[in-house]
Amino acid sequence: MDRIRGFFYDLNRIFTKIFHVHAYILLYLQAKLKNLLNIFISVLPFLFGCKGNNPELQNDSQSTYSFQTIDSSVKKYDINALKLDAINFENLLRIIANKDLLNMKDSFINSLGYHDINTISSDFAFQFEQIQIDLSWNYINVGIKIFTYRNEIYSYYIGIAMYQNILDSIIRYNPNIFNNLCSHKIINPYSFEYRNELVLNKYKAAVEQKLGHFNGISNNYSDEAKSNFNLLTSPINNLVYGTNCGIGNQTLEGRLAINYFITKNDSESIRKILKGYNPAGRIYAIDALIGLVKNHKIVFSSDDTVVIKNIIDLNDPISTCSGCCIGSSETKQLIGYSFYCTLNQERENIRK
Repeated sequence: MDRIRGFFYDLNRIFTKIFHVHAYILLYLQAKLKNLLNIFISVLPFLFGCKGNNPELQNDSQSTYSFQTIDSSVKKYDINALKLDAINFENLLRIIANKDLLNMKDSFINSLGYHDINTISSDFAFQFEQIQIDLSWNYINVGIKIFTYRNEIYSYYIGIAMYQNILDSIIRYNPNIFNNLCSHKIINPYSFEYRNELVLNKYKAAVEQKLGHFNGISNNYSDEAKSNFNLLTSPINNLVYGTNCGIGNQTLEGRLAINYFITKNDSESIRKILKGYNPAGRIYAIDALIGLVKNHKIVFSSDDTVVIKNIIDLNDPISTCSGCCIGSSETKQLIGYSFYCTLNQERENIRK
């Protein structure tokens, strides 16, 4: 293995010396070569019948897919590529069945091999993240949405897309392939879900320690109120802060949700949202309270002031959109100035 790795790295150095091209082209080609190297080395253990050196993938059984007796519908595909997809799928199931990895976010992600990864949203101050991972094999594509708190996995959802009945053939060839997934919700053979509420409760406890106790939905809420409240307080919702967004200048869903409570002068619910588990939802709540104070509907309570100051001090980066401009701004920049100006003006009015 080391000799093969050394050969590719030597080849990479020779490649660099021979081709005198523009820097950006060279970097692109080098990156592609390194990716090929990583893919080649990851496949070697399966090509030569060994288990590899990744402890997360150790297993007593080995994949021996021949597909010689499988239904004729898959024989039109490349058998070697099909075999690799079968091995990749089996290894994916081994990884998600490994309970030790659920407490090691980085190891879990790294075990998935070569992939595209993107952090979609994050309650940065409390280290709660939503991560999207895309795996592209030969005939199968896998999308994985993961929610993590610190280094623990709270939940993930795995969805699989494929050419025609490729996965059906793999499952028919190995009908016991799902035996180790007793802790998962198998929605169908093409999607799996895992959830650990204990991890979510740890995150919620950390938020409440900083912002105070969160009171959930009231019993008298209508379905519309519940929907808007959940949208603004759930940590799994990827909210964007702003008013109108996109070419069509559409009102953002978070803005519509908070406006529901503003039009009803429901400051009680807005104060609940202020202590919720969604960072953008908290900013919408601050914005709403500022508006109600300016319109002389309410005054800031001492608790409002403490909680809002704590949120501003967290200085979470918040996804924003205004028209066609999409970006990210820190809490202090978004709402800090407006809050302190309103607070000072309110105090001036009281003194008068």
